[in-house]
Amino acid sequence: MDRISLTPPELYGNIGYTNSIVERIPISIHLNGGTDGGLKTADQTGDGYRASLGDVINIDRVTDVFLDSFISYGTTKMDGSGKETYILGIKEFDIKTVSNNALLKNKILIPNTAPDPGGDPTTAATTLHRASKFNYVGTITPKKLKELTITLTDGASTQLGSAGTAKVWINFILIPREK
Repeated sequence: MDRISLTPPELYGNIGYTNSIVERIPISIHLNGGTDGGLKTADQTGDGYRASLGDVINIDRVTDVFLDSFISYGTTKMDGSGKETYILGIKEFDIKTVSNNALLKNKILIPNTAPDPGGDPTTAATTLHRASKFNYVGTITPKKLKELTITLTDGASTQLGSAGTAKVWINFILIPREK
């Protein structure tokens, strides 16, 4: 039930209505290699590809962001030529990572476990890439999310898979902190 808080808000807290029912906010993103699908290198120029969420998500408390799953279809196999990892950046999640490599700064590394298609490059496979569920991504302060600005490349800073066939599904779980 929504309520109005009459006590002083926590630092970065919402002073208006709060939702005490929704404790987890799932976000599912689908990117593909087609025209304006988000995976093509041309789609990620500037800040990155803007994926509209359809609805406005009102984050009213300090919230932790977790990567629940990362699934790919028809993406580049791990072949040791800089394609061992995927590099994911999401501007709105305020990812804070440090690295000796500028490409990895404020980004998430995801292991590329795509199998070798057995010599047939036209064979596409669906692969679940993650070490475990609920990988911590970062913490966000109260805001309204309408879209996510996404950059996603492999370790060689190239497009994942071929245009038109490659697809990626990314699932995040946002968990507001207790008061």
